Amino acid sequence: MINNGDVLAAIFFAGVLPLLALAFCYWRMVVNVLGRTPADARRRARHISIYAIVAGMVAGLYVLGGSLGVIGTITSGGLSGDTVAASSSALFGVLVALTLVPAFTVVGQLRRLDREDQEQLEMEIDRSAGWIERWAWTGLLLSVVVGSVMLGFALVFALAILLLAVPAIAWYRQRNREAQLLWLLTLSVRQKRDLATELDRHARTWCGFHACRLRELAMQLKAGRSLATALMLCEPQRMSAGSLIWKSIGICILPMIAFVSVFLITNAGGGRFVVFQAIQSGLTTALAVLFTEGLLIFLFSLGRFRGLLPAWCTTAIRVGEESGVLDVALAECATEHLTWLKDRFRNGSPSGLIFYLSMVLLFLGTITSFLCYAIVPKFKAIFNGFGVELPSFSRTVYDVCDLLAGPLMFLLPGVPLLMLVLVGMDHAGWRNLRLRLFAPMYRRFDASGILRHLARTIENRQPLTDGLLAIANNHHRPVIAEDCAEILAHVESGTSCWTQLWASGFLHKRDLAVIESAERTGNLPWALRAVATLREQRMQYRVDALLILMRPVVLLLMGAVVGLVALSMLFPMIKLLNDLS
Repeated sequence: MINNGDVLAAIFFAGVLPLLALAFCYWRMVVNVLGRTPADARRRARHISIYAIVAGMVAGLYVLGGSLGVIGTITSGGLSGDTVAASSSALFGVLVALTLVPAFTVVGQLRRLDREDQEQLEMEIDRSAGWIERWAWTGLLLSVVVGSVMLGFALVFALAILLLAVPAIAWYRQRNREAQLLWLLTLSVRQKRDLATELDRHARTWCGFHACRLRELAMQLKAGRSLATALMLCEPQRMSAGSLIWKSIGICILPMIAFVSVFLITNAGGGRFVVFQAIQSGLTTALAVLFTEGLLIFLFSLGRFRGLLPAWCTTAIRVGEESGVLDVALAECATEHLTWLKDRFRNGSPSGLIFYLSMVLLFLGTITSFLCYAIVPKFKAIFNGFGVELPSFSRTVYDVCDLLAGPLMFLLPGVPLLMLVLVGMDHAGWRNLRLRLFAPMYRRFDASGILRHLARTIENRQPLTDGLLAIANNHHRPVIAEDCAEILAHVESGTSCWTQLWASGFLHKRDLAVIESAERTGNLPWALRAVATLREQRMQYRVDALLILMRPVVLLLMGAVVGLVALSMLFPMIKLLNDLS
């Protein structure tokens, strides 16, 4: 007889240890790629080959074990659930073997690296190393999830990692890289160094997709392009939302059809009920595939499909180049970025609240579904057996639970995916969003940046129209670019720039009074920067206050739901005791 200890040991040795071994092999490959030189490239290629062979042996064990399991189940009793499980193990081994393609590719690339000036080959090596790094993170993450299944709290622990830990780690890595690049550009421009040479040196300290993008930026600068143009050309190509949706639906339909076909073959002759059960199981499989696909897209997008700098920094660099104050624009961007990095999680953040809300919704939905399918029917059967009628309050609660149980079972898998998207948007920065859905909020976010751009324009002794024109031509948000173009037209016709900014919603009345007073006294650049800083501080205070107020509100709502469920269980017991006595 198999006990729980045997099951846990099987999960550990068949799931956690191989995944950890794969993650270790992938990380050692990345370490060998980092710091390579033409002199030791062949030695590093041999080391990578050894780790690739070890990972291939792990994949081969999965394929061999799964194949033997499929053969054994088919010969003993035909197609069954054990057959599907064994084939899944073999399929996982095949997928692991496919992940080794970048490893053997980088081995061949390193063997061709024989001199320092092979820029294209260096980029290909970094691109292959980037894929290896992604597989290393995926193996480590899967091992943690499988390990959490062993410990019995898989739902809480795994979702906490997916919704909070992984995005936070990716956010810190991305922001640190951006901060280093911003300060490198700032110091190089101030000291009039060659940007392409400095970027090549900086790329040698990294590997993966980030190093590939740095080398690409250096190549664009060597070709004679400006920094803003080079950054724009290095922006990754993003897939449109419509194309992504249709491809996701297509990927989900195939496993659903396969699962329904296998289910019908193994349960032939069961009638309409079997057909209905097969369709329901197929839909569940499609939802699981959709969630897994969304999770993988999110994990790979953490570092694969992002530019070198945030969109607001790129806008500041473009405007600074057109206004002739690139060094000042870079310095201010680097300072603001560093402040953002320091204060991200100091006073709480929307991502923390999103994680908290997702956990509350998930637990409430799970508890409600469990009550509807396991507890409430037995409760009703007990009262019917005694001939006692349920209280009206309890009947109302049970009817509501029955009404919500069906939709919740299909909506619960989408809650973590939705929260992943929201957390990703929050980590990416609300100053970088371009969706017109949040257009009314953009003026509050971008007013500080516009004021700083105009302050640099005034310090460079240029007219305000030049600064507004640069913002209208280069801003990353089309809505703000259109507003600035409209303001520019009014300013050229003789209207005050500050009055028009206030009329368009970029300034508050008190901000307008401060700017006009500073303009009369000759301290306009200082006043514009002070107003920009005060606006950011006021917005941060409001966000902190909102987060502080929402947490007790969520607690009260959750307590109210728990109280209603508890009372709906307690009142029938009291009535039953009274009626029987």
